[in-house]
Amino acid sequence: MGEVICQNEKLIWFAIRKYIASPEDILEQNHIEKDDLLQQGRLAFIKAIRAFDVNRGFKFSTYAAIVISREVKRFLRDKGSIIRPTRSASKLLLRISQLQEEMGYLPSVEDLAYILGETESSITKALTIGRHVTPISVCLEDGCRAMLQDETGGEIEDGVVGKLYVDSILDMVRDKVTEKEMEIIEHMLKDCNQTQTAKSTGVSQMRVSRIMKKVAEMLKDIDYVNED
Repeated sequence: MGEVICQNEKLIWFAIRKYIASPEDILEQNHIEKDDLLQQGRLAFIKAIRAFDVNRGFKFSTYAAIVISREVKRFLRDKGSIIRPTRSASKLLLRISQLQEEMGYLPSVEDLAYILGETESSITKALTIGRHVTPISVCLEDGCRAMLQDETGGEIEDGVVGKLYVDSILDMVRDKVTEKEMEIIEHMLKDCNQTQTAKSTGVSQMRVSRIMKKVAEMLKDIDYVNED
């Protein structure tokens, strides 16, 4: 297994670069070592091997890339949520916040450094540590098509990814909803908005909205790839 993983390190770095950001930027912004990032990629690769279903009709490399990007994003998100700023960073963040309130907007890093008498590096580090990390969200309630959204709002609209995502969502909720609710969910995941779905399934738009909120709630703490 170890040899197989080592031979596929290019795939790990490809997935990280394509779906998240350049490894160099990730290391700098999250204050982690390259080996830590690679280790997460390797663990994700193993998960992909165990969960891959050849009968689904797509390439393993495509599937693995999505699993790797998801696991690495989760690692970065979890790491970001437990970072505690140092006392100096906390004070600097407070000064930045006060300045933003006074000016009505957040100045650039260069301007912040000049106004506060700090280095641009100190400003950048303080903002990085204090930033709010937005988790990956599922766009369901508004009736948009299946997609993945990263922390910067970028969309991964690969057709295969969409197929994986839709199939996995349906698999996860199939046993938890009624037959009618399942019909509504399938319509919503096929580019139909709430009005179109309501008309096609013979229910009210309000009911469609309630069902999609129910599904979104169910998926909050569930991974989109079935790993049984």
